[in-house]
Amino acid sequence: MNNKVEEIIDNLIKFSKTKLINPVAFLAALNLLLKGKKIFTRQELDVEYKKTVEKIKKITKSELNIGGRFHADTYPDRMASKYGAFKILDGNRICLPDSVVKLSKNEQKKIRDLVINKIIDAQKIKLGNILLVDTEEKRLNIAKNQDNFVDFLKKELQRSANSFEITCFAILKVFLEKFACKLYRNSKTNARDTGVDISTDYGVVYQLKKIKISKKEDIDRILRELQINFDQARIEDGKLVLIIEDIDKNFKHLIIDRNIRMFKTEEILKIANQIEEIEDKMKILRIIYDETRRELESDI
Repeated sequence: MNNKVEEIIDNLIKFSKTKLINPVAFLAALNLLLKGKKIFTRQELDVEYKKTVEKIKKITKSELNIGGRFHADTYPDRMASKYGAFKILDGNRICLPDSVVKLSKNEQKKIRDLVINKIIDAQKIKLGNILLVDTEEKRLNIAKNQDNFVDFLKKELQRSANSFEITCFAILKVFLEKFACKLYRNSKTNARDTGVDISTDYGVVYQLKKIKISKKEDIDRILRELQINFDQARIEDGKLVLIIEDIDKNFKHLIIDRNIRMFKTEEILKIANQIEEIEDKMKILRIIYDETRRELESDI
């Protein structure tokens, strides 16, 4: 296996955000090559991409993390310049790099199989334990045992920035409903939404950061972001809440002195531990599953 080709594949997967769009597009191009098309148009790549998405869904038996919208007018250019995955030719045509095209057909098939396996592995990692709560029966099984319930939440809080935000939202939403307060996630976790991760019906907004603050530079950067994303009046009124993994005790006052309220992961888990009704715990698990599915399900 050509090390350069494998590096391209690994980078396409590593830097995929919510969905595995670029790796699937690369796989689609391999499929075109194996059909005898060394050079193809953007339209041909787009058509083959959609076919490849359906094939991957059948292999994995899941629509999650597969099937994001592939913008054929821009994505191939970025894949070419950033990863070396394509070459853009005259006439707006596209081909795979020489390191792939010049290989024997058997080697090209091995690369295709490698890409498929890496996509499957990446999907499993992305989903984490989420398939443990995809039915009412599974959610009940976890919710009726407090240790299993909290352990599931801990793993989701640790797994990724996406799962950190979604899990915090689910816990707070169900807990605050007891006090007639409603929470809303405004967008998907990778969207540019001026910093508002969670809003409420009582004027408070939440900013979530999966970060352990251990130095002054971390505080300075976060405070700059908050000042850009939120008006000073909201901050002065104490209507901004920052949720983070952890913070060195020597820096806590720098947040609190700005009238910004703050929760750490351990405090979010303490809130979860106060939720005793099995129905409420099942609701938290359902929200985690539903919100994760909303982000990852196919939308082509």
